[in-house]
Amino acid sequence: EATSQLVEMDLPSAIASVLAGHLGDRIHAAFSSNFAPLSAVFVRTEPGEVNASMKWHCDAGPSAHLKVLVYLNESGGATHFIERRHTELFKRIGYVFGPTEDRVDDDGLRRIAEAGGFVYRQERLYPFRGQAIVFEPGAVLHRGEAPTTGARLMFQLLLVPWIKPWYEFVAEYSDWIAGNIGAGFPKMDETGEGRNAA
Repeated sequence: EATSQLVEMDLPSAIASVLAGHLGDRIHAAFSSNFAPLSAVFVRTEPGEVNASMKWHCDAGPSAHLKVLVYLNESGGATHFIERRHTELFKRIGYVFGPTEDRVDDDGLRRIAEAGGFVYRQERLYPFRGQAIVFEPGAVLHRGEAPTTGARLMFQLLLVPWIKPWYEFVAEYSDWIAGNIGAGFPKMDETGEGRNAA
């Protein structure tokens, strides 16, 4: 179970504490392959904070990728999701991957659905300390909600299918992972071996 002690670990140890064991096995099964963390960052959100992640969006990135959000403290707030089948309706009318400044709040999303002539279902998850949410950020509309009882600390990983096990990727690319805020890929040579890992 992840706790705020994760913050005190070096990055490879923090990643291992999340992916080793049951969660890693389930992610492996979901991908039907090995996988790698392209990005691993600690995110701190203050009560009342407003940022682009708190408006409805999907994350651009590889066609198959998962996001893991590990909640490291109790702080209130939630993460909101729209079912995949309803997200597809929003994609069909052009809302999902637009510019960050065009993201909308709950009222805006309702207006878009009304104009498109469809209804959708929203789900809110309220994770406790040590719990993780794993989802497909490019396939389901989602948004964050500011914490209510204090700053929220979260460990966020972006995972993609990979030819080697995650722990080999982390051993080779830990410095690169730490600086990859997004969905970039490390440089590979023709054999699939990494180069310029730092």
